[in-house]
Amino acid sequence: MWTITIVEYKDAMRSAIYGIEDLFTIANRFLPQPLFSIEHYNVQRSQSLPENHSENPQIIFLPPCSSDPLPSFREKKLTDWLQAQSQLNTTIAASCAGVFWLGSAGLLDDKVATTHWKLCNVLAERYPAIKMVEKRDVVVDQGNIVTAAGLFAYQDLALHMIARSAGYDLAKQVADFSLLDLNGRLQAYYERFAPNLSHGDTLILDAQKLCEEKVTISVKELAEHCSISERSLHRKFVAATGLSPKQYLTSTKIERARTLLAQPKMSVEKVAYELGYMDVSNFNRTFRKETGITPSAFRARQQ
Repeated sequence: MWTITIVEYKDAMRSAIYGIEDLFTIANRFLPQPLFSIEHYNVQRSQSLPENHSENPQIIFLPPCSSDPLPSFREKKLTDWLQAQSQLNTTIAASCAGVFWLGSAGLLDDKVATTHWKLCNVLAERYPAIKMVEKRDVVVDQGNIVTAAGLFAYQDLALHMIARSAGYDLAKQVADFSLLDLNGRLQAYYERFAPNLSHGDTLILDAQKLCEEKVTISVKELAEHCSISERSLHRKFVAATGLSPKQYLTSTKIERARTLLAQPKMSVEKVAYELGYMDVSNFNRTFRKETGITPSAFRARQQ
């Protein structure tokens, strides 16, 4: 028997809390006798911490966080408990912003982890002891620590843990019954460029607008438009957006490429030409470097 403990913390996504339970409940239905025992731990309401079930292997789930902006993830009672559980025969699984609880507890040190593509840089900056933040995969398994990407990636995470604890065949039955995809979704297919537009620097905002309107513009032309030197433009761009003008232009081009590649009549070659790449192989290399997948793979998935 596996004990599944679902942590209910302030602002945890309610549908994920019960969605995780539902998937393990469905898994039990396909078995001669139940394999998973499901319990909930409410951080706010519980006076005592759940005990470790020494006779059962445990999986602790940290659901996504639904608040905006994100909280501090510094509830000492929870982080201390997670640290204690990590020393026992326990696997801790978290998805989306729920992964930040693991970082706060120091459980991601020297490990590879993932979270929502929009939060990957935030996670890496907040917890620099992380070995690497993976932006491509939806689920990253590091043994006793397993992390997943976006809000509804808790489904991928639960299926992964069912497969790990009870076998692929059972996970596939649950996925088919629930109309879910078990076979290797990539976060790279969903990532989008979301630049900072709230920094308040009117000159850089004007430059960002021009980048959107004319994606083939060069850094030199952008500096001339802003009537400042390329060096000053670089300094102001980094301060406002966290990206250099060159990086920003590349990200803007790749975002436009995603839109164009989703259109049925746009070939990879035509998209490359539209974005100012005279050499298609150069476009392929840049797209793969930025996204982790090829333009052809992205195009096939979108269509």
